[in-house]
Amino acid sequence: MSTADWADFTALPWETTPIRRPGGSPPLDPGAAYAVVRAAVEPSRHGVLFFTVPEVRFHRPQGRVGGPGGLLPGPEDGTLTEYLRRVADEPVLLTVREPLVIDFPLWSTVRRLVEPLWKRVGVPVVAVQSELVVSDRLGHKVRTDGYHSLLWVLQGRLKVELAGGESLDGQAGDLLSWPAQAAEMTGDECLWLRLLVPVDSVLASRSVSDLLLPRLQHQRGVEETPYLPRRGKGEPGLPMAPLAETAERLTRLSTHAEVERSLRVQWTKRVSAAALEPAPAPSRSEVLIGDRLVAAAPVIRMPDGEGWLWAANGHAFTVGGQGGDDLLDRLRAGPVEVRNDHYLPLLRRLYSLRAVEVVGR
Repeated sequence: MSTADWADFTALPWETTPIRRPGGSPPLDPGAAYAVVRAAVEPSRHGVLFFTVPEVRFHRPQGRVGGPGGLLPGPEDGTLTEYLRRVADEPVLLTVREPLVIDFPLWSTVRRLVEPLWKRVGVPVVAVQSELVVSDRLGHKVRTDGYHSLLWVLQGRLKVELAGGESLDGQAGDLLSWPAQAAEMTGDECLWLRLLVPVDSVLASRSVSDLLLPRLQHQRGVEETPYLPRRGKGEPGLPMAPLAETAERLTRLSTHAEVERSLRVQWTKRVSAAALEPAPAPSRSEVLIGDRLVAAAPVIRMPDGEGWLWAANGHAFTVGGQGGDDLLDRLRAGPVEVRNDHYLPLLRRLYSLRAVEVVGR
């Protein structure tokens, strides 16, 4: 979607009303998205995996299949159509959660897709969740408590029935959007991308508690939950000192400089990732002396004591003092040749984070 498309979208009551925006063609290549699905499920073809990212779930009409194995897309299934032709003797539903983390090109495409929206409405404070789903004649019931759904139909047709009684019908290229509520989605030889955008302040509170609680446990060490005796018949018992102590420690932790910096680092990374987390890992390749580099992704900077936090594509690092300002100016102006000088480590870091790319050697 273009910036103009997002302007039209945000002019509608999209935050409170289900919306269908017809599109001429999908914003992502369906073949590339299906290839990511196939790559994401490959480990699950060889055994049952738990607590992994991406997370793979496969359903038949009778329920979730614990070990789908060969029912998942494999090397013999070159296209989504070929895959469904092989397994669609029964309705099928295949969900891959957080698929973008394994494929930087697709992740980057989705980031470019939503960045114009965030420029209009603000970057989500909590990470946006993503899923790629293959569905053929099998309903997919979901709850989206606290999350707004943005869904692009990449291939086939999709029907969304919302808990409020409304429904949305989409085909390839359409954007379907609805506020946080339960929904049932049924596809017809369908592949879709759904982004879950956090809209409930409770999610932000949970994010902060996830940061504080490990630090609290580290302070306290390993302790058992105490049992407090009652004083006597009819009396409420001793004051809840352990709970009061925990509350006091959390209060002190919340104002600690280390926690404040952790939140600052987290936010810098989130803005650079357009909130699409987890972000793909940095590249392992290295830039060479004599390479000519150009800017390939925005670099987000935030003051950090005597230096600066730099972040690109969801990863952050520290740069001392004002170092690098003129380098960013040069990259904005055109290609920069890599030399064996004091900018070499910085250019190598930017290259590993895919913030710059090689245009000549």
